[in-house]
Amino acid sequence: MKKRTISALMAATMVLGSMTACGSSGASSEAASTNSTDTAASAAESATGEKEKVKLTIMFRDPGEGENGPAYLWLKKAADSYTSDKYDVEVDLAPITASTGDYYSKIALNLSSADACPDIILEDSYQVAADVSAGYLTKLDDYLKDFDEWNNGYFIESMKASGQTADGSYYTVPICTDTRLLFYNKDVFAEAGLPTDWQPKTWDDILDAARTIRDNTSDDVVPLWLSSGAAEGEATSMNSYEMLLSGCDDFLMEDGKFITSSESILDTLNFFKTVYDENLGAPLSVILNGNAAGTGAKEYLPNGKVGIHLNGCWEPQYYYADGSAPWADYKEKLGVALMPTKDSDTYTTMSGGWGIAIPENSSNKDAAFDFLKHAVTDPALEIYLVKNGNLSVLTDNSHFTGEGLDTPYADTAFIDEINESVKYAKFRPQDENYPTVSANIYAMVESVVTGTDPQAAMDKFATDVANAIGEDHTVSK
Repeated sequence: MKKRTISALMAATMVLGSMTACGSSGASSEAASTNSTDTAASAAESATGEKEKVKLTIMFRDPGEGENGPAYLWLKKAADSYTSDKYDVEVDLAPITASTGDYYSKIALNLSSADACPDIILEDSYQVAADVSAGYLTKLDDYLKDFDEWNNGYFIESMKASGQTADGSYYTVPICTDTRLLFYNKDVFAEAGLPTDWQPKTWDDILDAARTIRDNTSDDVVPLWLSSGAAEGEATSMNSYEMLLSGCDDFLMEDGKFITSSESILDTLNFFKTVYDENLGAPLSVILNGNAAGTGAKEYLPNGKVGIHLNGCWEPQYYYADGSAPWADYKEKLGVALMPTKDSDTYTTMSGGWGIAIPENSSNKDAAFDFLKHAVTDPALEIYLVKNGNLSVLTDNSHFTGEGLDTPYADTAFIDEINESVKYAKFRPQDENYPTVSANIYAMVESVVTGTDPQAAMDKFATDVANAIGEDHTVSK
């Protein structure tokens, strides 16, 4: 019953903040041709009574954990339990070891090559519109018509839109979603004289707490850790900048155009400036590294070297006994708070997620979708969710048994606080220009934390974005 309650709460809250899909549909004519070839091959094999031998290559991001990584463990277990009347499948797991930003660049090279293209990929929801526009992804509509779980309410309806384009076509099947919160070390707070049941109401409350930590703990304690460098890519754009911006008067777009100049942008950039001007953030030599968020979560925070960390709901999973940074008493030592808006005594968060997709250049689309259906409904998906600290996009998680996990999905740490944050979720626009805008966002943020005046940084951002996507796609407030 508890599992259903968690999913039901997500379903209700996600509907309130369902994603808006904007972008290009653009499935190429080769898709129909390739699908016909797949179907003909399958028919031929069926006629002989033999299964079609297929090798499926699956690519996904590996943050450096190899065969212990969440995606690898999920897909390997799903492959081991997969059976088919049609296909004799060999699954080749081909992780790409890279930062988030580098993964997008590297996977694009594979997707654009008929020779190097995999058959299945894991796709960040924000990248869907751009990859569809580039012709990289297969439209799944015809496949989904015969996918029972897609059509019977098994997937939270609002989550389906994460892989959808403006014309209503689907290009991914969602596998997870997430939110972002403030995590804090209670021992550091106690040492600084701060309450250990902390819940800030405004940005000033966060900065005041960080100043108190700076002034009342040792010099090697980082008061406030937030992704701030270009090397972290989308982590800087979404987990930090957009978490702040979403608490202001204006967000990312207005009337289909990207806002490139506004008081809200200036307020957000000035928050970063304050953090680094007042020695509240991590040293630049650390924070400008592509793995900075993981360093803060896994090395600094459990060892009492970080006061507050703005990060995703996946952070506690690092501390499980079978996690990548076990912390025996994290449930007692770790505090979780909602992210406040700038000054209005309410809360905000950014929500995203990943999906599973079939590249347009795959030569095994029918078999790939058959495996895809199995992978997203198999109990092995629980491993991915728990080890990533993600939320399920399914309305029923009763098939998750906790097998192979010290902490089952139903016992996810801080699930009440995480589900509370879902109520305030905002989403990145499903616009093909968003990745370009995001790249300019994290470059702008890094320029501010390394000394550029916020007004000058915003002016350059406005010019660069207009040059990149066209001035008619931007607006100043």
